[in-house]
Amino acid sequence: ELDRKKNLEAKLEICSKAERLSEVSLIKDAVRELNELHHEFKHIGPVPKEDQENVWQRFKKASDEVYARRDTFVAGLQAELQKNLEAKSLLLVEIESFSSFVTDRIKDWNQKTQEILGLQKKWDSIGAVPRSKAKELNKKFWSAFKSFFHSKGIFFKKLDEERGNNLKAKQELVKRALELKASEDWSK
Repeated sequence: ELDRKKNLEAKLEICSKAERLSEVSLIKDAVRELNELHHEFKHIGPVPKEDQENVWQRFKKASDEVYARRDTFVAGLQAELQKNLEAKSLLLVEIESFSSFVTDRIKDWNQKTQEILGLQKKWDSIGAVPRSKAKELNKKFWSAFKSFFHSKGIFFKKLDEERGNNLKAKQELVKRALELKASEDWSK
C-alpha cells in the first residue's frame, strides 16, 4: 500500500510536468518531452485502485492537449508546404522557357540573365516543399537553369572565337599596310 502511494505521488508529478508542456513554445520539444514522460509513466508501478482512472485521465488529457497542438502545427506546415509547391511549380513553368532561349545579341543574353537570376532569387525565397516532390522539382528547375547558362556559354565562346579571328584578320591587314608603307614600288 505504501508503494502504491509513492507511485501515485510520482505519477501525479508526471501529470504536472505533462500539463506544463502546453506552455512550451517549441512543439517539437514538447512532444519529445511528453514521449519521455509516457515512458516514465508506464514504468512506475501501480497506484491505489480508486486513483488509477483519475490519474490516467489527467495524464491523457495533458497528452491530448500537446498532441492537438502538434496536429495543428503539422496541418499548418503541410498547408504552407503545399502553397510553396504551387509557387515553385509556377516558377518552374516560367524558367523552362529559358532552357531553349537562343539569340545572337549580347544585350538579349544579358537581359535574360538578369531575368533568370531574379527567378532564382524568387525560388530560393519561397521555402520548402513536400519532401516527396522536392527532389523532382529541384532537378527540373536547376536543369533548366544550367541549360540556359550552358547555351549562353556556347554563344560567348563562339563570339570570342569570332573576335579572335577578326583580330587575326585585322593584324594581317595592319602587317600588310606596314609593308606597303615601306615599299617604294609605287606602281604596285
